[in-house]
Amino acid sequence: MAQHIFISCGELSGEIHARHLARTLRQLRPEIRLSGLGGELLRAEGVDCVADSTELRIMGFGDVAKKYFTFRRVLNDCVDHIRGNGVDTVVLVDYPGFHARLAAALRRQAPGVRIIQYICPKFWAWNYRRVRKMPYLYDQVLCILPFEKELLDREGVPGTFVGNPLLDELDFSETGAALRRDLHLAPDAKLVGIFPGSREGEIRRHAPLVARCVDRIQTAIPDVTCVVAVAPGMDADMLGRASGELWTPTVIENRAHELMAASTALLAKSGTTTLEAALFGAPMVVFYQLSWFAWQVFSMFRRVRHVSLPNLIACEFDPAQPEPVVPEFIGPEATPDACADALCAMLAAPQQRETLRRRLLELRTRLGGAGASRRAAQVILA
Repeated sequence: MAQHIFISCGELSGEIHARHLARTLRQLRPEIRLSGLGGELLRAEGVDCVADSTELRIMGFGDVAKKYFTFRRVLNDCVDHIRGNGVDTVVLVDYPGFHARLAAALRRQAPGVRIIQYICPKFWAWNYRRVRKMPYLYDQVLCILPFEKELLDREGVPGTFVGNPLLDELDFSETGAALRRDLHLAPDAKLVGIFPGSREGEIRRHAPLVARCVDRIQTAIPDVTCVVAVAPGMDADMLGRASGELWTPTVIENRAHELMAASTALLAKSGTTTLEAALFGAPMVVFYQLSWFAWQVFSMFRRVRHVSLPNLIACEFDPAQPEPVVPEFIGPEATPDACADALCAMLAAPQQRETLRRRLLELRTRLGGAGASRRAAQVILA
């Protein structure tokens, strides 16, 4: 009988990784049977989805409470399918909160199923005690950040570093030249790419800060051009309203990686975007605003010096690298003046930018090079 693998994902970023994984599994073993929890991307790879993961995409704690019964129904549907259809391996892609509950339910109700967590939960950042549950929940944890395997080894958790799937998913031949032509910018003109977030809540929270930051940058450096990368469904009017009509931004859609490659420097919200930008060698300033309450909770549970992924990978667990690679401003530190000053200093120092660019490009090697999806698939099929 052909091996039957169930692939589960929640957020869109996880589904992108799951899509590449499903494609690779089929290449390595064409007769394999794939089912799962996912959306259009996973179904396009021939995965029989028992539920739609878009139901689980949420904005915050309030949405979790509102969707409690949806989460419970989807979890039960997944368990019933796995138990009743001969699934022998379950691959949980990121989305650790829901997936830890799904793994616990499977341990009770389907104890013979092999469970693999693809993308290690960030226990090292928020709640280190979570690592103690991992040997019970998972037969294997596939790590995409190089320091995670060492931390898991210390705790007796079976882990494998497979590399980062972004190295398979990004097109590093992109130069940004076409975008500069479309913006009528010379190759040496100063361009600041802005990434305020992809969710409406993030846009509402970050737009006033970004608008004031842009005003300060353009006052200090009048010939700079600032362009905002927006998610589908968002536009300049929405950003303007979210900022309190403080600006009328220039926006682009579906060209984020072009903007990373084309920009002199970036202003980027902390998240996966910062790692994508780092892999393009884009100098950046990282920010993230939090409510007063969220900042208190963050401060209480914070276990790392740095928050942005480039800094975490390059220097968080390296005593020889005490200083961050890129400036980051989180919570009350994220002010228009702080972000603008850091960006202006970056724009005025071409040699420092080039040094930073080389350090960021080194992350490609530290992340294991291309082939993460294939290495992950080989572990899963072993």
